Amino acid sequence: MAETGLPFRLRTFSTGDRVLGYLKSVAGERALQPDVVFLDINLPCMTGLEILRQMKMPGSGLEHLPVCLLTGSDQEREHAIAEFGLHRGCYIVKPLDRGNLRCALEAFGSLREYAEAVDAPWAKQKIGYDGRPASATWIVIEPCPPDLAWLRIVLAEAAEEVVIRHYSTEIAALADLCTWLATAELVLVNRHLPALTVSEFLDQLRTSPACAQIPVAVLLSAGDPPFHTSRFGPVDSFSKPLNGHQLQRIVLFARGRNGG
Repeated sequence: MAETGLPFRLRTFSTGDRVLGYLKSVAGERALQPDVVFLDINLPCMTGLEILRQMKMPGSGLEHLPVCLLTGSDQEREHAIAEFGLHRGCYIVKPLDRGNLRCALEAFGSLREYAEAVDAPWAKQKIGYDGRPASATWIVIEPCPPDLAWLRIVLAEAAEEVVIRHYSTEIAALADLCTWLATAELVLVNRHLPALTVSEFLDQLRTSPACAQIPVAVLLSAGDPPFHTSRFGPVDSFSKPLNGHQLQRIVLFARGRNGG
């Protein structure tokens, strides 16, 4: 947090019962409540999950607080997601580093809005708080390895310098939302997903206000009808296998929406 250059106040607790005791003491005082709660899942005396259950109880006065749950493994994170859903909070597998801390705060809107309020120079630019350019990242949800390999080849041939963050399933991509949100230029998603329909995936993606305008390119297989709808914001469809012409269309779609 010190590296952001922004004033902040950090309150720490070493046991779960003390965390919950403090949160309950400020439940009726919005001005005293924290902007974000970072909650370790494996606290002594009371686990992070037990605290989160009490926070999310109707009438607790704490339901609205943004919570970033810190887990020790992918399995713990999946368990938490199964209980609390993908957009009831943020889930990070430890260790917590500078990158995922920043992304988690931006996912909640806290850091970026605060930076804009105090006129931090990086707040209105496409750079991180460390002053380095934010690399354009394409999130690729593609269960088929040959299609992913072909996308990399086409990008290399076109000399397009983007970072590909690949997920085999849409559930994994949604669960990892906070780690790629800040730099995502485009989401490419296979029309045929393992668990959700494309519409269901978009429903969940757009639940996060910060994801409302991220362009989504739906990749179609032979015989698939086009996927066009205004319901989900910027969405277009493109036929596989991708070639240079298709890639150019995707780049224009992504950067035209982002003002690039």
